[in-house]
Amino acid sequence: MREYLTFEQYCAFDCNRNMVVTAGPGAGKTRVLTERFCHIILTNDDVGIGEILALTFTEKAAEEMKARIYIELSHIVNELRRREGSDSTIVRRLKEGLDAFSKNRIGTIHSFCAYLLRQYPVEAGIDPGFVIIQGLTQREMIQKAITSAVSSISKEDTDETRVRRHILSGFRNNPPVGLL
Repeated sequence: MREYLTFEQYCAFDCNRNMVVTAGPGAGKTRVLTERFCHIILTNDDVGIGEILALTFTEKAAEEMKARIYIELSHIVNELRRREGSDSTIVRRLKEGLDAFSKNRIGTIHSFCAYLLRQYPVEAGIDPGFVIIQGLTQREMIQKAITSAVSSISKEDTDETRVRRHILSGFRNNPPVGLL
């Protein structure tokens, strides 16, 4: 077992299957995912940087993961170059991977979904030129949708609609954020 990984982190390091890693802040998720990513690149000649999908919830976490993976792969290339020389097959392959690092598939769940929708707009039944609405426009649209939903429900008077009205009215002053 790697000295610096906990038992749980070591179990998450199994690269023979797809995996979801969940844990609280500071638990070492980025470290484990960085290790997994680098291990897959190092041990599978047929796998390129752009063929590994690594998703997280926030842009900050995605950028941190990209930076750590790039730095780790750079250290590995430098060490292998020192040991085996620049003409080594693995050194050349890793160097090509670093040169093409911008093609990585490391990002947020939202960015990956947007990518899929842009790649397959017809299949998704959406306008190919869609934009993701953010900020004030997003909040206004959410508020308008909630107001409309509450108005349509308020016309009915059953136990179920009273519960729906109560739930939706809580969103009037504090609408959810981060919705597509």
